[in-house]
Amino acid sequence: MNAEARTIAAAIRRVLNEDWAPLGAGCPEDEYDDYVWPLYRLVISQDRAGVKDYLQQGGEALLACGIVDDRLNTIAGKLLALAPANDRQT
Repeated sequence: MNAEARTIAAAIRRVLNEDWAPLGAGCPEDEYDDYVWPLYRLVISQDRAGVKDYLQQGGEALLACGIVDDRLNTIAGKLLALAPANDRQT
C-alpha cells in the first residue's frame, strides 16, 4: 500500500467519523474502519451510486434505519472528491 492510498484512507475515515457517523458522537475513532477499504475502492473508481448504496447499507446494518438521500449525496460528494485527479472520470 502506497502513501497516497494511506492518505486517502485516512481522509475517508475522517469523513465517516465526522459526517456519516450513524452511531453518533462518542464512538471510538476506529468504529467505522471496516468501511474504509471497501469505500476506498468505490471512491477510486468514482462510483457515486456504489458509495451511496454502501453507506446506506452500512447505516441500515448499524441502526436498522436508512439515511436521508440528501445527506448521502453530500457525504458521497466529499468522499469522491478524495480520489486522485488522474483517476477521476470526466
